Amino acid sequence: MLRFFKMQGCGNDYIFIDCRSQSVPHPHLLARRVSDRHFGVGGDGLVLLLPAEGADLAMRIFNADGSEAEMCGNAIRCVGKYLYDNAMVQKTEMTIETLRIQTAAGLRVLWNGPQKAVTVVMGRPSPLSGAGVRWQGEALTRLSVGNPHGVLFCPDIEHFPLAQAAAEIARTARLNLEAVQILEKNHLKMR
Repeated sequence: MLRFFKMQGCGNDYIFIDCRSQSVPHPHLLARRVSDRHFGVGGDGLVLLLPAEGADLAMRIFNADGSEAEMCGNAIRCVGKYLYDNAMVQKTEMTIETLRIQTAAGLRVLWNGPQKAVTVVMGRPSPLSGAGVRWQGEALTRLSVGNPHGVLFCPDIEHFPLAQAAAEIARTARLNLEAVQILEKNHLKMR
C-alpha cells in the first residue's frame, strides 16, 4: 500500500508520493495506472518527492502516459505549498531539484508569498530547436521553461479550438500548448 495525496495548481492535478519514507519501484507504470480518470485516482500525472543533496527536496514527474517530464510549474508550486503547510520546510524560500535532460530544468527557487501563495522562479524561456511544428499552416513558437511549450498566436483565444489543436499537434510533437492573444503592447491574454 502506498500513501499519496493529490493537489492541483491552475487545473493541473497530480498524485504525489513522498518517497522519503516509502519507495516506488516502477514509477512509469504506476503513473499510468493511478492517473487513469476512470479506473485510477485520476490526474495529469505522478510526482515523487525525494531527498536531495544541495536542495530542500527533489521531485520527479511522470506524465499520465508514463513518460518522465523535466519540470512543471504548477506541480512544483504544489510541492512547495505542501512542504510549507505541513511545516516540512520552515523557511520562506526553498530550493527544489528537478530533472535536467535537454532543457533548462534543474534547481528551482520557490518562496511563500502573500496569501500563502507559492511562487516559483521558472527562469528565462529558451527557444527549442528542431523541425518546426505547425497547425493549420501556422507555425508554433516553441520554447522551454524546463519543459517544452508551443504557442499559437490568435486573434481571439476565447473561440480558439485549443483542444482540437492540442490533439492534432500531439500526434507529432510532445509539448504544452498555449493560445495567446495580443491585446496591446506588453499585454497578452493566454489559454
